Amino acid sequence: MNENYLKILSAFLLSITCCFAQVDSSLASLKTSIRFSIVGDVMAHQTQLNYAINSDSTYDFHSVFSYISPYITQSDFAIANFESACAGSKREYKGYPVFNTPDTIITALKDSGFDHLITANNHILDMGVSGAKRTMNEIIKRGLDYSGSNRTESEKDSIKVYEVNNIKFTILSYTYFSNFNNIGSHHYIVNKIDLQRVEKDIAKAKGLDLDVIIVYYHFGTEEQREPDLNQEEIVKKTISFGADIILGGHPHRLQPIEVFNTNAANIATGFVAYSMGNFVSNQRWRYNDAGAVLYFTIEKEIESGKTSLSTIEYLPTWVFKGFTKNGREFIVLPSQLAMEENPLPFLTQEDIMLMKESYQDCIESFNKYSAEPILIDILK
Repeated sequence: MNENYLKILSAFLLSITCCFAQVDSSLASLKTSIRFSIVGDVMAHQTQLNYAINSDSTYDFHSVFSYISPYITQSDFAIANFESACAGSKREYKGYPVFNTPDTIITALKDSGFDHLITANNHILDMGVSGAKRTMNEIIKRGLDYSGSNRTESEKDSIKVYEVNNIKFTILSYTYFSNFNNIGSHHYIVNKIDLQRVEKDIAKAKGLDLDVIIVYYHFGTEEQREPDLNQEEIVKKTISFGADIILGGHPHRLQPIEVFNTNAANIATGFVAYSMGNFVSNQRWRYNDAGAVLYFTIEKEIESGKTSLSTIEYLPTWVFKGFTKNGREFIVLPSQLAMEENPLPFLTQEDIMLMKESYQDCIESFNKYSAEPILIDILK
């Protein structure tokens, strides 16, 4: 074998080695990610039903989400707390205290970009077991999914696994009570907050090789802007069980976001949003007429499979109730729109004042415990 041939062979082998090294280096740096969004309570009080009804007695809720939908579709997976039941038109449509909402609200949520509805709350059984099961069926029929209630015993015992952008996750949801408990043998119908059960479910989820475990609680004291001792204790326990992200609702007001170091979880740092407040309702007083879209991004390294919490961001919202060129409407608006030089024409001066007030209230609430949640500026 001559000397020139050996030199050529050595150079070729060296180039191949370098190529593989570059491929390995590229794989090590490759990442995938998923951006979640979560909003608070979706409610339909009687006044909202009156605003949504058409001349032919059908109901259309699309305009409610028309301004906020572009900010929902910016996420890969969008979640809302659906605080109602859809028992059908054969039973009277009505609002508080016993909700029966037209199915078209689910259609509007789907068309606005939502993927998943939380059904673990005190209103899912407002129309009994049959109403709860019909609600779940209507959610599935419209291409969404749900967590926190169950149509069967086997569904209660299973862990739903979702995969988006090669990241696998689950959403475990529980409520501290329901308004109606006449469920007969249907003990599986709604997940109650039972910490032994939560620990068991998280352990089961861990055995499924998931990247992220999200836990949602319907808990806390209504009309409060900070978590109570019970919320704090439940969250501490849930962190110790190994949850990655903890979300909450029920107080109808925004409560602080707190970042924590996880305990044998999939990501090193997680967070709890104690209450997401209202997203849309007819509760028109301060703190209850405002909410937020909360975003969080999970990153995953392709080669190692390691996951991490990349960002926590939020967009304050406010609910308009009044007259537009289309007539009477409820509309969820990004509250920053009140800061525009030429605000929306249907907004009154009082509306603008209330939007600005709620904007500041949201910042005060979400950043009270931590500076990490980042306010999104949509007016740049």
